[in-house]
Amino acid sequence: MRETQFIQQNKEKWRAFEDGFKRAEQMEPEKLTQLFIEITDDLSYARTHYNNRSVRAYLNQLAQSVYFYIYKNRIRHWQKLTTFWKEELPMVLFNSRRELLFSAILFMVAMTIGIVSSIHDPDFSRFILGDRYVQMTEENIASGDPLKVYKEMAQGEMFVAITLNNLEVAFMTFLLGITLAGGTAVYILFNGVMVGTFQYFFIERGLFLESFLTIWVHGTLEIAAIIIAGAAGFALGRSLLFPGTYSRVVAFRKGALKAFKIFLGITPLIVAAGILESFFTRYTDVPDVFRALIILAELSFVVVYYVLQPARKAARGFTFQERPDELYYTDAGEVSTAGIKKDGQLFAESFRLLARHIRTFAPWALLLALVSFSMYVYALGWSGLTTSDLVFRELIGLLHFRRYPSMIIVHILAMGILIAMSVHKTVYLDVSEKATGNATFFMRTLPVAFLGAIALLLPFYLGSILAGIGALLLFPPVIYLLTSFAARKEQRTGFFGCIRLLGVQFSNILLMLLALLLISTILLNVLDLGITYLLLELLKWNIPFDAALLNNINDSVLTIILLFLCYLQIPLYTFAMSLFYFNSREIVYASSLQQKIRDVLG
Repeated sequence: MRETQFIQQNKEKWRAFEDGFKRAEQMEPEKLTQLFIEITDDLSYARTHYNNRSVRAYLNQLAQSVYFYIYKNRIRHWQKLTTFWKEELPMVLFNSRRELLFSAILFMVAMTIGIVSSIHDPDFSRFILGDRYVQMTEENIASGDPLKVYKEMAQGEMFVAITLNNLEVAFMTFLLGITLAGGTAVYILFNGVMVGTFQYFFIERGLFLESFLTIWVHGTLEIAAIIIAGAAGFALGRSLLFPGTYSRVVAFRKGALKAFKIFLGITPLIVAAGILESFFTRYTDVPDVFRALIILAELSFVVVYYVLQPARKAARGFTFQERPDELYYTDAGEVSTAGIKKDGQLFAESFRLLARHIRTFAPWALLLALVSFSMYVYALGWSGLTTSDLVFRELIGLLHFRRYPSMIIVHILAMGILIAMSVHKTVYLDVSEKATGNATFFMRTLPVAFLGAIALLLPFYLGSILAGIGALLLFPPVIYLLTSFAARKEQRTGFFGCIRLLGVQFSNILLMLLALLLISTILLNVLDLGITYLLLELLKWNIPFDAALLNNINDSVLTIILLFLCYLQIPLYTFAMSLFYFNSREIVYASSLQQKIRDVLG
């Protein structure tokens, strides 16, 4: 009885709060804040005195929704970006200071190994740097321009190539922390040995000063980025080896987030190093004093910002504090398209959907991979297959439709089928598959899915390095439109509605895509970690294949696995974007919240 009176007395206030939430941008902030405080007070009171769970659930949902709205808009300000560089990154670096110190020591030890080995073995430089590079450099020395290699490529082309290569090296250094930091240690050791060998190569020929003032103009930032990326990799590996009081899954999520922030923190160093190497290093006639000052300024910046500043801020006390409840989603409840969810929850639910339907998607992905592989062999012949630099160059080759136009038809069919199936699984989460009318759904949705696949794959016809970026940016609007088209009538928004929903969470969507790309890179790079090669080597030991046949088997298996993994990731990306569609729709229209209000208030 008292609970009923409590509900009746507060109906008007709750309705006022609902109206304020729906038109929050027009409502006075002070009034909205006051209503929010009163709602949370009512929630606390209901939790203490009443057992009716629907009232508490309703008030909790109401409070969470407006808080998410307020917080979502707050983090969109440029202040968030400033906070990352001024407060958040220094805090992460300070917490990873032991990993950073270990990475720096390991790199210096590796450099020493490279120098000492070069002193004792004159051919060591050829083993590390390669005969071709050594011969070219010796020819340049003989011609009187020992560092001519930095002047041969066009500046713009050189910047893109060098920056992408350095980003790849730093990314793999950090990413291989997932191998319990073993892969990170190998990358640090290899790069350290190579730098030591490279530097001694010029010392041995009496060119120390000239080489030092030329190479380290860009090398200071470049090597600093690799060492810091090593710290990120060791932080990731440490989270797996020593989870502490957390479960290993939660510890890994914490470590991955920390490592990714460190990696983001070195991207300006990598870009700056690429600019210097492409546009400045080639001018070897610049006065030595000026080049020395540049190197000193770069070294000072790295030490001050990445080492001293975090320690100084730690001594004063960091003003930035993480919110534990927004970082690590661990609830394994049922996946739903209702309600407003945090990005971590959407990320986890995308993987849970893929795991739930893996028996459906894995056979399809394998079948489509075999069909694509057959067309690939038909277009190129067996001699056209190659597995060198498989993950990047082979994948680009598979998508280079200007060279292999017949492949675009196969990929459109494959992508259209997988996208349509994934949207179907997301839209009809809360009803049985038998009741959804699969045949009717596919007859209506597949043509639209094929159009979406065409839009996503056409950028690759250009054969440009920007094709992948263009396709990635097109993916969210394509899936939003397809999800709206396939959804029930009351859940559709139309073209302009989808554009509006994209704007609501655009930055969050981009972050989700970056996180999924990280997972994709891990999956694809499994092929480069030696696992598949080891299995094929065991096959060679036990079955006496002809060398040419073995090479064809090797290339075929790796290409099929590559295609299979690529196709299997299409549902994952589609699940994520479809769930984002419903999440954005709830933020704008609050359909689930309004239904809960109707259920509670009567």
